Amino acid sequence: MAAQLTSDEWLALYRYLLEMLRQSELTAIALEIEAAASHPVIIEPSPEENARVLAISRDVSKTAVRARTPEEAFAAATSVLSARLVEIPAIAQSIEAHLEGKEVVFRESEGNPYSPTQQSSFSMASMRVSPGEIRILSEVMALLIAATIPGKSL
Repeated sequence: MAAQLTSDEWLALYRYLLEMLRQSELTAIALEIEAAASHPVIIEPSPEENARVLAISRDVSKTAVRARTPEEAFAAATSVLSARLVEIPAIAQSIEAHLEGKEVVFRESEGNPYSPTQQSSFSMASMRVSPGEIRILSEVMALLIAATIPGKSL
């Protein structure tokens, strides 16, 4: 059975991942991870909590948010890595196959306050993951696993 990590250990793991990405010159991915990890968590109130809030004031929002825990921030980081290494390249490959090499530009919906990037559009070429990026990210993940789980490797 795996040992449970403390909040401080999750935070150290998250920071180590960001540091390794930056050292590997993958700053754009580190920024995407930071943006994803900074999204607030929406807390779904119970019916009792809704009733309590309404009893106090009808002008108060019923939506509560909180910052992510270090474990949730690290989970957001792994989701970004999965998207960058697996999901986005698979989507790009499928689109390119169906459109036979035509240039495709994606535009983001306006008004998204939690956008992972500040750019309003991007081309299909930016969705590809180079073999070098895959190699660097694999090395970062191997170092991350070695640093946190003694005796474990990829």
